[in-house]
Amino acid sequence: MWLGVWERNAAAIAFYRKAGFVEVGTQTFQLGEDRQRDFLMARRVD
Repeated sequence: MWLGVWERNAAAIAFYRKAGFVEVGTQTFQLGEDRQRDFLMARRVD
């Protein structure tokens, strides 16, 4: 399972890490005039 979380959302990043997700990459996207970056996080689901 994977997800994207905004790099400045420290609370969400901590929550997902606690749930077993690890950072596997980044993705940059445009939001209006502002460039944003998400951390891509993944967790194995059996």
